Amino acid sequence: MQTAIRDQERDAVLLVSIDSGTVSFAGVSLTGKKLEEIKNYNIDYWQDTKSSDQKFNFRLLPYLTKKVLIHYYFWIGFVSSLLMLLIVRFLYVKWKKRR
Repeated sequence: MQTAIRDQERDAVLLVSIDSGTVSFAGVSLTGKKLEEIKNYNIDYWQDTKSSDQKFNFRLLPYLTKKVLIHYYFWIGFVSSLLMLLIVRFLYVKWKKRR
């Protein structure tokens, strides 16, 4: 089951209960809409209910950009790439001087 809160009638969350080593799952509607059993929310369900005209939401662009820029994976990749570029540049300059 996909947990989503998008101001839609189908908005729901997944409730996970652990009792004496037994794990159970239940969907909780945030809008009062009756939910199906959890096992019915499989890949076939989502492929059948997926809208074919879903377009990229450009209003999310500033949020997504900020999210990427503050994530440490971005900075690890950026610093690693910069370091590799500097090493390649250094080796190229050294190689050019030898010739």
